[in-house]
Amino acid sequence: MVISGNEAILRENERLLRRCGSIAAGLKLVPSLITGPDCESCSLLRISELESKPVLRLSKLGPRVYYLPGFLGAEECLTLSREILNEMIDNPPHANNFGEQSPETKSMWREYQDKSSENPSLRKLRWSCVGYHYNWGERSYDPKLVSNFPSSFAELYSSVLEYVDTCDPSSNPLKGDPQSAIVNFYHSHRISDRLGGHRDDVESDDTTPLVSISLGLSGFFVIENEALVLRSGDVLIMADDARQSLHGVPSIIGPDRRELKRSSEPGDSELEAVESFLRETRISISIRQVY
Repeated sequence: MVISGNEAILRENERLLRRCGSIAAGLKLVPSLITGPDCESCSLLRISELESKPVLRLSKLGPRVYYLPGFLGAEECLTLSREILNEMIDNPPHANNFGEQSPETKSMWREYQDKSSENPSLRKLRWSCVGYHYNWGERSYDPKLVSNFPSSFAELYSSVLEYVDTCDPSSNPLKGDPQSAIVNFYHSHRISDRLGGHRDDVESDDTTPLVSISLGLSGFFVIENEALVLRSGDVLIMADDARQSLHGVPSIIGPDRRELKRSSEPGDSELEAVESFLRETRISISIRQVY
């Protein structure tokens, strides 16, 4: 099999960053690593007078890959994460291979909070689907297998696209009907938690925008011949031909041990518990149109 130049670069960046635990170490291995808005590989788009959040285009990857560092604030990240943990990881959403849970089964989030288990199910959770469910083994969707798609995800998808259109009026408007989201969990205690380079190309309409939101710990993200650090609150958009881009998450950047020690102390509220969870976990949400 012939490997293209960009794929060869991505595979090498994956290899270099796979066990890399800090941004400083990542920069030594991949000097072109994008760590924020100040980078030569990004072009800053026009910012509307009423908004201050930057929108950058990853210039080497074509006109329809957008990087929005810090689009969500800390409180928005906490609120969204709390909703995910309370409403999107137990049945009826499709998650890992846990199978059916009875109504009497304690939710994974409640089990994790009361520390009733030395190895709670939440620490084993790698992904959950809402809306149309994705079959990882067959790389397909079943139109009959669908759960409620959260209004918060639909609103976030629309607001992200509208904001980019405001900042990039010279391009055709970004349009899509959000129907499915895969929520991935990357736990700092398990080095195997990563997502190999792949293409999101199994949807019936694979040109509409895919919107990816990062929460919690930072992670290294590789896409074609670029590598960047995605922090909590960052958003990445791939649209049109860029939907076929090869991309993956070779590793996450583990928590500061001092922060992790503080996070193990019981919190006084659920939001504190969510904040504690995010200090040792990365959550990514990828929202897309399927049909």
